[in-house]
Amino acid sequence: VNVSSNGGILAYGSGAYIINDGTIQIEINNAGTLTISDNASLTNNRTGEILISGTSNNGIQANDATLTNDRGIIHVNKTAGIGLSAINNGQINNLDCGLLTTSAKIETINNGLINNEAWFEIGDINSPHSIFADFENYGLIYDPFATLTGLAIDNFGIIVDPLPAGVTEGQPVNNALWAGNLSNNITVATTWTKGIGGASL
Repeated sequence: VNVSSNGGILAYGSGAYIINDGTIQIEINNAGTLTISDNASLTNNRTGEILISGTSNNGIQANDATLTNDRGIIHVNKTAGIGLSAINNGQINNLDCGLLTTSAKIETINNGLINNEAWFEIGDINSPHSIFADFENYGLIYDPFATLTGLAIDNFGIIVDPLPAGVTEGQPVNNALWAGNLSNNITVATTWTKGIGGASL
């Protein structure tokens, strides 16, 4: 989709669904959004790729509907609005072996759910996240700009935050990994950097 002044791509209504084994791409200068609403569903399979970049609207919205990334790839680059939105019982699920990246705001509102069980990467976002419903992590979230700090994330996996400035050899490195309460007995014990044996966390 290169030019769309309104909807972009829409799956709407109970029983409506999209199964992607190829590529869905919404590019720059497009006002459209990938919207799944009213009990519809979109499944991005192992060979599927969804690319949204530079839209003047939102990226992906699940409004009372479900987006499932089933071992596929989803990239939501800079958007003028919200990158990933799960609202009104909508769900965005990144399942095992899935790759989901965004460099735009994330929101969950009114029983919306974002569920990560794989790799979720958050870039330098355009405005603070709005987490007013559920955001659950059972996988790994790479958050190098610390955009999730202070937010209500149900973390059962691992969240990687940026290292503090001025790391000194032989000194503890604190808060680089945020291990969840149910991380399959994972304990963050040591971090290793090139040329340094290790530093306790």
